[in-house]
Amino acid sequence: MQWVSTLQTADDFSDALADGIAALAARLVDAPDLVFAFVAPAQRPGLPALGRAIRGQWPHARVMGCTGGGVLASGREVEGQAAVALIGAVLPGVRIDAFHLAADALPESTDGAGWREALGAPDAPAAVIICPDPFSCPPERILRGLHRAWPDATVLGGMASGGEGPGSHYLFHDDSAYGGGVVGVALSGDVQVD
Repeated sequence: MQWVSTLQTADDFSDALADGIAALAARLVDAPDLVFAFVAPAQRPGLPALGRAIRGQWPHARVMGCTGGGVLASGREVEGQAAVALIGAVLPGVRIDAFHLAADALPESTDGAGWREALGAPDAPAAVIICPDPFSCPPERILRGLHRAWPDATVLGGMASGGEGPGSHYLFHDDSAYGGGVVGVALSGDVQVD
């Protein structure tokens, strides 16, 4: 198992992303199974192509992330300027189920079965990592649903931030970028998260 992070700043989003991908590739021992991407919202042009660029380098990697008012990686934090933070993980023996749910697709049910069905994730993941958009999805409802679906799973993550209203954030899920809802990954198999 290996985790590597990089934080790139540049005036041009494409350059920062290419530099980040190159920095991860230079330090990873193998192709990553999972790449988290966090981007300052000042870089809006080009953001929808983020997942495709990462998966152009690593076609089998799952991609998840969001925009953030501040982004951090490699022991540094950047706020108020353009930045791209990437975290690559080589996770042998770990099953990664990635998901996006639009706000209107959140299960209404208060039991866990509706959430398990909506996410299509395994029966008992060790961890669920989420990034909701606060303007379109109530985080409390998501957390309640996930805890009912998988009471023994560690649930963690953070909210998209830096936007000024509905539709001002991006959420990244594999090759796609969304303006709302929640993205996440469920990790199961040879993994333990405390």
